[in-house]
Amino acid sequence: MRRHLTVAGHLLWALGVLLGAPAALATPYPTNPYSTVGGALPTGYCRSPVDSAGPYQSIDLESVGCYSGSGPASYGDVNGLYSNTDGLYGSSGGGDSEERVEQAVMMATGELVDLLLYRESGSGSSSGNGIRVWIEDGGKQFTWAFDQSLIAQIEAGSVDIAYLTIKASNSYSLYEIPTGVYAGRYSTEGLLTSGNKQPSVSHIRFWTAVDYNSVPEPALFALFGLGVLAVGLRRR
Repeated sequence: MRRHLTVAGHLLWALGVLLGAPAALATPYPTNPYSTVGGALPTGYCRSPVDSAGPYQSIDLESVGCYSGSGPASYGDVNGLYSNTDGLYGSSGGGDSEERVEQAVMMATGELVDLLLYRESGSGSSSGNGIRVWIEDGGKQFTWAFDQSLIAQIEAGSVDIAYLTIKASNSYSLYEIPTGVYAGRYSTEGLLTSGNKQPSVSHIRFWTAVDYNSVPEPALFALFGLGVLAVGLRRR
């Protein structure tokens, strides 16, 4: 089980966002193949096509990943159990909305997570919030890397960038970023257009995970008290 971001850590991160995002840093392109992790071609839907209500699967999202959305012949679903979707892709929110991705993680692994969007990168190379993204091969593959200031926050436990989604055409791939890995090389392979072709990336989203179970009870009571106080002040 990976280390998740605590509520206290998330509050510190949110305060940092309110005070202003850090300036883009010139992160060197990661050329050492051992410093990166690459997503393999997803082998199936995040939700099993055998049973639309479950059961939860045991997909290794770190090394294999899964996909959600529509494609030619519903990605080889010859039995037609799904109508070109696994039910975990929505037209709103870019297709890989927070709610949909949380559902996908649960269906793929059985793990209940609370995700927050940390950063979205579009179809071009960019840098921001401590993450540098290089788009290559006409948008069909990309490399990302965390800068040292973000790595320091991760190692301090104040930020945990846990998952990555790749949106392309009418689908997205979902991967978990392994603990201690700060760079990766992925592609849109496996996300096919209706013409059975590999698409260019629409956007890439990095997600943080909040683990409420790791919060000490006094902190939970303090947060609860602040919530009650806020409600009381609002009513007055």
